[in-house]
Parts: sequence; structure tokens; C-alpha cells
Amino acid sequence: MSEWLKKEQALFSRDENGKLLPVDGELEDIEGTPKIKFIPMARGEIQSLFLKMSSQKEKAIEISAELVSQHCIEPSFTIEEVLKNGVNKIISSIENLIMSRSLGMNVIDYKTMISSSDKKSAMEDYLKKK
Repeated sequence: MSEWLKKEQALFSRDENGKLLPVDGELEDIEGTPKIKFIPMARGEIQSLFLKMSSQKEKAIEISAELVSQHCIEPSFTIEEVLKNGVNKIISSIENLIMSRSLGMNVIDYKTMISSSDKKSAMEDYLKKK
């Protein structure tokens, strides 16, 4: 029999100042399924990032580097480290995990949504539902 949903499962924890607290996640598409610790993104931050990604496609690598450096805290990365080494499979996996968990989705559903032919409409539709 299923157990009742706990509030902690549906909401991200915040500190006394209202800042989101880090959560753990596993990079399931990386060999060995390594764990990371990251700070989820708030809804407004996701919307801002989405608009930035839509309007500045030529800066996709810089935007990814910024996302990973600001939200992945274990291990931590600087923007310069990510830019120097490029956005590889691991960095992409970290970005996908942060985005999917922040949206309350699993990584597979998130990847499906962003790979749709009309990413902008897919993301707008998803954010409207929330």
C-alpha cells in the first residue's frame, strides 16, 4: 500500500532567510551514477533563465557555465573552469539534473520536453501548468 505524500517531498527546504537549501541528486546517465549536491532553482529564476536561453542562443555555453557554477555546490565549478573545458556530457548531465529537479520532473521527461521541435512552447506550456 502506498504511503501518504509528505510535504518535504513536494517542497524544497529553505533556510531562515528564505534561501533554498541544497539537495542531493544522482547523475544517472554517467557511469557509476555519481552524486552531486546542488541548490534548486526557484520558479522565477527558471523563467528568467529560459528567456535568456531563448533570446541569447549564441551564448548557450556561457549560460550553461553560469548555471552549473551557481547551482552545483559539490563538486563546485567556476564559470572559467566550465568554459575552459567546454560543456561536455557530465556538465550537460549536471545541468539537466538541476533543471529537471527544479521543475519537479524526472530527467527523461525534461530531456524529452527540451528536445521537442518547439522548445519555447513546450517550456511555456509546462510553466503555465505549475
